[in-house]
Amino acid sequence: MKILYNCTSSLPELNISIISIKSIAKDEHSHKLASYKQSLQSYTMNDSILLFNIVHIIIIFLLIPLVIILRRSSFFLSIFLSFTAGGFMANIFLRLLPDFINLSGITNQQQHNRAGCFILMGVFFSFGIEKFLRHLQRTLLLNSHDEQTDFMTSANTLIFLVLLTNVLHNFTNNLDTPLTFINRSIFDLTEATIKISFEILHVLYGYIIFLNCGWTPTKAMRYFLLTAMISSIVCVSSVQFQSYTNVQNWSNQILSPIMAGTLIYISTVHIIPKVMKNNQGTKTTLLKAVASIMSVFIVLSLKQYEKVFFRKPSMNSIS
Repeated sequence: MKILYNCTSSLPELNISIISIKSIAKDEHSHKLASYKQSLQSYTMNDSILLFNIVHIIIIFLLIPLVIILRRSSFFLSIFLSFTAGGFMANIFLRLLPDFINLSGITNQQQHNRAGCFILMGVFFSFGIEKFLRHLQRTLLLNSHDEQTDFMTSANTLIFLVLLTNVLHNFTNNLDTPLTFINRSIFDLTEATIKISFEILHVLYGYIIFLNCGWTPTKAMRYFLLTAMISSIVCVSSVQFQSYTNVQNWSNQILSPIMAGTLIYISTVHIIPKVMKNNQGTKTTLLKAVASIMSVFIVLSLKQYEKVFFRKPSMNSIS
């Protein structure tokens, strides 16, 4: 009886041991599964970033012949600058801000105010950069007595802001690309085509601005490649220290509205005044208006196709 009692009393301890072993095995399995998913996500994301940058570089090179033709005619260059102005404003109000609001899940007034604060931060940040560069170049002008320095002040400031915006644009695109390619669907080809179309427009806008500032196509191409490399390095480095979802949320809630504010400043302070200045008659004014409207229509059409053919996957699907 005593032996039977001892065996019976040890059963709870045996059950606890079995449960503990099962729990440990389950935890190890979950850990291995999480590690596998994280590794697969990392490989997919890196491949997507590499693919996006390859497409981006191809677009930069393919637009060179068109850019060379535009550089030979100041008339067509002014028309395409109006095209750029319309495209910038359309991207801000028809594409960038709606996407930012949807991806951030903004539902209350406090979050709307926070988004507006970051947009204003982008505007004032751009204003501060311009004032700093003007002060710096004015100092250089007084020391060097170079008349061209003062003449190129506005152009240099605009170029710096466009390059900064290009880095932010490429960074956010590097984060958004895995959302397209990780969740395979029947509409992947359509979404890729729309993204490439938007990227072509973005690169074309940059080329036109650089040409209007006096840059050569070769110099503009080099800086496009430089900003693409910088944004890719920053993106890959960021996701090594933080989870992809955290970096994506940070990008949507902070970088996207700051980029929107910078684009608003570039458009209203630099590009639109350039378009309105030095009109060459009624015909030129009408052509500029048509080019601007056409640019808005292109962005709006691409945005509508994006809504119809593709629904953005949730960020939680890759976390």
